[in-house]
Amino acid sequence: MASRGSDDPRHRVGAAESSRTSNHPEQARAALERAVNESEQTGDFESAGVAALTIVEQLGRNLSARELCEIIDRAGTLLEKAQDISILRRLAKAAFETLFLIQAVPAPPDWDNFSLKDAVRKYEAHLIKLALKETGGMVTAAARLLGFRHHQA
Repeated sequence: MASRGSDDPRHRVGAAESSRTSNHPEQARAALERAVNESEQTGDFESAGVAALTIVEQLGRNLSARELCEIIDRAGTLLEKAQDISILRRLAKAAFETLFLIQAVPAPPDWDNFSLKDAVRKYEAHLIKLALKETGGMVTAAARLLGFRHHQA
């Protein structure tokens, strides 16, 4: 994140809103989304992108995977011509955080309490949930997606 003493208004957006996010995430998100929209309407795409980036940084853990992906994609689009290296670093960090939060990049294991069997079970459960979601809850169709034919175990 940018230095606290920065006079650049693009850096103040995140600092100004971050103090409000812990107690009032809905209000903070609404304020940041207004900042995104208003900046974008005035043609200040970098400020709009920074505001979108701040949503991911400050509120990412409160958002669905779909919302996270939409917001980080919007931030990336708005910041595609950004020259400020600190903003680009924030974008890269937020993109990685988004991948982690949507579980595209797994967290490193806690080796002290690691169990391969538990890890495999969790991964299998995740794949089963994805297959069920893809098939609208149809168990037989989900089983076929997972490669099961007839009554295999």
